[in-house]
Amino acid sequence: MRPWIPIRASLSALVPALLIAATAGAQHHGRHDDRALSADPGRAAEQIAPVLAGLGDHHHPVTTASERAQMFFDQGLKLTYGFNHQEALRSFKEAARLDPMHTDAHVTLCSDYALAGDCDEARRTADRILDIDPGFTISAFTEKQPYRDAARLSQIADALRTAGLPE
Repeated sequence: MRPWIPIRASLSALVPALLIAATAGAQHHGRHDDRALSADPGRAAEQIAPVLAGLGDHHHPVTTASERAQMFFDQGLKLTYGFNHQEALRSFKEAARLDPMHTDAHVTLCSDYALAGDCDEARRTADRILDIDPGFTISAFTEKQPYRDAARLSQIADALRTAGLPE
């Protein structure tokens, strides 16, 4: 009677596979998905991001007339907090597609572009932010943010500065 032998053999085959998967995930961590970066909310005729269930009930009210834009903005925040930046980017783009006047969605996109190293797109998005809200400033934006992590908020502010938004 040795029932543990097949289980042990199965585990010895499974562990290397899990390590390879974890390493592949770690190598991709922090990079942006090219498809997510290339989707243009101003030109997209179809939905950019899927509706995802089971992400929790976090809600950060923003100024938008569109309930779906608010839902996608909240979804983007939840995905950001869960370190799924590619899907978060797509969600923020969908919020901007649904409400082209959604300043918070554009600000989030602007910082994401700058952090991803796409300064040209960050500057274009910064111009769009100033078209929507000519009085926009980085300091006013950072004062109303719910971030408890001062380092993360500073990183976002630096990204917005890189994009050329006013202090």
